[in-house]
Amino acid sequence: MTQWFVSALESGINGDPAQLWQLWSESVNPQTRTWRLWLVIRTRAMMEAAIRATPDHDDATVGNLFWTVRDFFSLAYALIDRIHAPAKIYHAHTTGYASLVASVAARQHDGAFLLTEHNLYIPLYP
Repeated sequence: MTQWFVSALESGINGDPAQLWQLWSESVNPQTRTWRLWLVIRTRAMMEAAIRATPDHDDATVGNLFWTVRDFFSLAYALIDRIHAPAKIYHAHTTGYASLVASVAARQHDGAFLLTEHNLYIPLYP
């Protein structure tokens, strides 16, 4: 299950969210899940996968990596491990957690998802 989770994340990062949606449907969505992803996130195998995914970060400690993974996934999991209010259109104003919730809600209720990014970061050059 850990390998599936890691593979789904890698596919999503590379522009193919199909595995992530299948994983969410089978392990997170309260309407359809048959097992719980949270049990995988807190395993040693997951931590070992996180360490393998960050080989170029010699300055990161295992402790810092543990808390980063735990904080990110626990908040994301808490936001998508619920049945959201039904609507025809879900609108998020930023990427990240807001768009994650809106996209999950849209998928749960066969609605549309609209993202309007207001917080674009523009690098400042001297």
